[in-house]
Amino acid sequence: QELLEQTLHGSIQVLVDVLSLVNPEAFGRSRRLRSYMAQLVGAANLTPRWRFETAALLSQLGCVTVPVELLTKARSGATLSPTEHAVLAGHPACAKELLQHIPRLEEIAQAIAQSASAEPPSEPLAMALRLVTGFEAQVHGGVDRAGAVQRLRTDHPG
Repeated sequence: QELLEQTLHGSIQVLVDVLSLVNPEAFGRSRRLRSYMAQLVGAANLTPRWRFETAALLSQLGCVTVPVELLTKARSGATLSPTEHAVLAGHPACAKELLQHIPRLEEIAQAIAQSASAEPPSEPLAMALRLVTGFEAQVHGGVDRAGAVQRLRTDHPG
């Protein structure tokens, strides 16, 4: 059991390290998402905690397929071409593909894809990931935290 746990943690660390090397912008976002998720998990008493924080940390893994310039352009608020939008929108599905065959990460892979879909998420993990992703995008885009929370309450009542 201990060896399996160490293998899982080591696998997650390798994936995060690869993301940091290939796409530092996405890596920075994944760290912010994990921090916000930790706050949400603590406030809402969500369990198991490691799943929520790992989902946030790995949610940007698909960005290894997205050029850094495109992420920078998107984060600046510039208009994206349909092709650029499609590339950017495809990163959660890529993350799902990369993660879904790793034991104990299947649910996280599914939540990452579901959190970015047009349909409202049905699982708590995907819902939490959608919320922290929206929050991070607003705060990183210049909206103060209180304003970001208010927008989330308006966009996601209940």
